[in-house]
Amino acid sequence: MSQNTGDVAPPIGTHPPPQHQSDPPASPTGNPPRNGTEGDIPGPDVPLRVRRTHVSEHACNVLRKLALPLKLSRNKKIEAENLARADKTADHELDPVAHPDPGSPQASVISLTEEDEAQLRVPVIVQKLMDFMPNYVIAWLAAEDAQAKENKRKHEEALKDPLSAAEDKIAKRRCMQGSLLSARDPLAPASFSFPQILFDTENLVGLPLSFFTQKNLRYIIDELASLPTRKANSCSGDGKSIYILDIEKLSVKLGGELSMDFGSYLQAADQFYKFQLQRSADQEWAEIWRAHFRFFDSRPEAAELYLAWMHAELKLRRDTRTYHQRYLVSDYEAAFNHSVAEHKQRTAAQADSVLVYNKLSQMEESIISRISKASGSSFSGMSHRPGGPSGTSHSHQSSGSLFPNGSRSSVPPTCLLCAETGHGLSTHPKERTPAKFPDGKNAWARLVDGRLVAHDNKEICIGFNLRGANSPCVHGATRVHVCSFCGSKSHHAFSYTCRPRTQ
Repeated sequence: MSQNTGDVAPPIGTHPPPQHQSDPPASPTGNPPRNGTEGDIPGPDVPLRVRRTHVSEHACNVLRKLALPLKLSRNKKIEAENLARADKTADHELDPVAHPDPGSPQASVISLTEEDEAQLRVPVIVQKLMDFMPNYVIAWLAAEDAQAKENKRKHEEALKDPLSAAEDKIAKRRCMQGSLLSARDPLAPASFSFPQILFDTENLVGLPLSFFTQKNLRYIIDELASLPTRKANSCSGDGKSIYILDIEKLSVKLGGELSMDFGSYLQAADQFYKFQLQRSADQEWAEIWRAHFRFFDSRPEAAELYLAWMHAELKLRRDTRTYHQRYLVSDYEAAFNHSVAEHKQRTAAQADSVLVYNKLSQMEESIISRISKASGSSFSGMSHRPGGPSGTSHSHQSSGSLFPNGSRSSVPPTCLLCAETGHGLSTHPKERTPAKFPDGKNAWARLVDGRLVAHDNKEICIGFNLRGANSPCVHGATRVHVCSFCGSKSHHAFSYTCRPRTQ
């Protein structure tokens, strides 16, 4: 069956002939038409198949003016019908007996104008019209896209000079340059090359100062590929997400703010200043951080009062990042003096508390010892009552006594810091630093100026660890209820949940 579908056009992308010229007849096999005289007629085994087209110029104009979605929809239908014809022809050629009739001649698709092709090069239009597109149009678009990428690659390659090509190879292979290595000076502070992820993280959430000790920086550089990260929105405004360090998870390994001693603080401050120096767009930004750290570490009493002013340093450092406020000596002096005054008051109150606690502990140990001795002597006396009959002493001592003489003894105290028996917290040997458990592991808590403190320098409640959560406390939020052996909030130390009771 012949079918006239409109203006003749081969599939897009096959360089169609000019639209104003008539289409040459197509060969039955799809090869180019044969040129010859009128007598040059193919043999009877090759029937002539005429390409169907509208001979009416009016019909061609009507189809040519159709909207692009209608052209694509009609062409998709024609393509499906042509596939059915080709399938029928293949069945006929494979088994002429079962399929005596071949498929009808292939129908031509409607031509697409240059304006139509220009619209199909717009991604938004392609996405909207994708359901109407025949397969040959989709294939043409894919070929166009691949060709455009190839042309762009060739253009960029042509613009590269030999030097930039070599640099590109170095960048891709991460080639190392020995000329950049430097001799190590054991007396000079260590020099680090900060990874890019540190800068990305600082731009979005801020890095703890503890990450910049030499030990922690080395860990970050050595374990860069396996550090815990999380996805965050970029500040560039392009809507893209980037990966930054997971501060909460990494702080478990490296320690959080206020977890350093004074020596570690000096290391971290030096490296943090160098880090901010690489982030500064002008000299003033770096100068702000130099003045910040110099204010604290240059004071004569810096080491002695470190526990007092480290809270002020943290607050001022965060204010600089959050509010972008300038360095003012008056603000720093006020914050420093306020922190020192609070620390002295807190230390005095804690010293009084420790003194009272030590006295109470001594009284408690004395009372327990007296009760034990009194109990032992009273039970011992029951087996030697004067005036008793002969053999009474033996019978009571062997079977009548509830507790044999000496079976009740004084209970030795147990230290809340190291879990050892034989001494209490107030009499813990000062030379045992750091404190260790009986199994050789480092103690979880620390003893600072007579105070039992956690990793974040918060004081641990002693009453909670002695008697549990039901013990009354009046300290409020100044002390924390955590196990002094492991830091857990679910049990107290003398419940011996996390450590075995020593004999």
